[in-house]
Formats: sequence, C-alpha cells, structure tokens
Amino acid sequence: MNDDSKAALAEFSRAIAADILTLPELTDPDWDTYSMAAEVADYSVKMTAYRYTESGAPVPTEGPENSYVFIQLRDRTRGNHGEPWDVVLVKIHRDTANLVMNFVSGGAADMWRVRPGNMAHLSESLRPRPQDFLAL
Repeated sequence: MNDDSKAALAEFSRAIAADILTLPELTDPDWDTYSMAAEVADYSVKMTAYRYTESGAPVPTEGPENSYVFIQLRDRTRGNHGEPWDVVLVKIHRDTANLVMNFVSGGAADMWRVRPGNMAHLSESLRPRPQDFLAL
C-alpha cells in the first residue's frame, strides 16, 4: 500500500466512523458492535448493516448516509497494479471505538455481495467477533 492509500484509509476511516456513529438508530444504548458490507462499483454502492449485542439477534440498521465516501475510498485504495476491491466490510466496537475494515475482491467477494440470495446469511456472517479487533 502506498502512502496515498494509507492517508486515504485513515481519512476515510474517520469519515465513515463519524457518519455511522451519528445514525439515529445508534443513539439507542442497546448495541455493542456494528457491521456493514458495502459492495462498491464505479458509480454505485449497495449496503447492508446490522447492530449487535453480545448474545442477541442481529438488528437491521441503516448504513451511512454518505455512500459516495466508499466510491472515493475505492478510487484511492486500489491494489499495486491499479485493481479495485469489490466489497468492504466495516466493523465498529462501541466501547473501544475501534473500527476495522476488510477489503475483498473477485470470487472471495461473492459471499459478501449485497444480493437477495446472500441476505439470509449476511446478518450472522457479519457479526463481529473479539478477534476482529485484536490487530488494532
């Protein structure tokens, strides 16, 4: 990852976290973690998001209002040969305010794509685990 990509990742991480944490649904104290999948193309973003308690069922939640930030992030964080990623997974741990993002491309992105056929498994597949936040 080049210096511009690192700077973009830091810049956009802050913007995405701020947008998510101002969602009206997240003013409710009954959530511990939040996850979303954003499938990003050149001119469109499809999102699905959930909030979680430690043992409760996933609760469908809005994604960030500013979806254009994901198109900008994708443009500025391409691979070494200019290849774009397809899906970004964003997870937030409320108590620690940690945000992690994972980028997925090609066939590995298929299970995370925001499509009717994937919706049944996405809510649990996106559930944050403690190890998701260990590398911070």
